[in-house]
Amino acid sequence: MNSPFGLNAKSVQCSLVAIEGGLSTVIDTSDALVPGGNSNSPAKGGISLAGVYNNLGGAAASVTINVSCSTGGDTRTLANGRLNVVGVDSLQ
Repeated sequence: MNSPFGLNAKSVQCSLVAIEGGLSTVIDTSDALVPGGNSNSPAKGGISLAGVYNNLGGAAASVTINVSCSTGGDTRTLANGRLNVVGVDSLQ
């Protein structure tokens, strides 16, 4: 992710959440300190979230996967996120 925070480091909190039938389940969270850049380059850092969600409604259930990040009171936009979702019938 790229976060334009200037000359100081910034705390970034992220969460990976599954939503099924209106019920939210946190799969993973992260609290990272993104190093600050200078006035010509934004702060940059990688944050990884992973986990397993076992849906309650069976194979036909609709599950929404959300990733959200906040920046410790700062309202600047975080960009360049990637999300891979793999669905399987069973885990062994």
